[in-house]
Amino acid sequence: MRARDVMITDFDKISPDATLFDAAAIMRESRKGMGEGGVPALVVLDGDRLVGIVSLTDMLKAILPPYLLQDTHLAHVTWDGLLESQCKRVQDKKVRDIMTRDVVTVKEDAVLAEAAEHFLSRHIHSIPVLRGTNVVGILYLYDLAKRVFSYCQVGAS
Repeated sequence: MRARDVMITDFDKISPDATLFDAAAIMRESRKGMGEGGVPALVVLDGDRLVGIVSLTDMLKAILPPYLLQDTHLAHVTWDGLLESQCKRVQDKKVRDIMTRDVVTVKEDAVLAEAAEHFLSRHIHSIPVLRGTNVVGILYLYDLAKRVFSYCQVGAS
């Protein structure tokens, strides 16, 4: 099986000049009817050129105060209004300021084992799929896992 067999071709894109507010709205609303939670990442295109990917991880790093990420003891401390104020503080930031620029990609004819290796070794959840230099789809870890699990027979012994 190849990347083209599992990739999502109707994937969500965003401009590097869009705001985090815009990115969050797209992520939240996308893939209606396909489960809760939207999508884990958006492909960032400047015209047709892939310039990055913005993931839920990128968004959380931008929203959460750095000291909460650096000190595990402080991570347990919360107070009313922290997340709301942090979200308001960063909502007008540009996607280009937080996106991952070194994007892991696969070609559309790549075997799924190649994508699985990237997901596992790099701890990522989304991989743009290329035809030449054009993004033609995206692989989500969730969709790959769903396909793999469909081959596993679970039954009573």
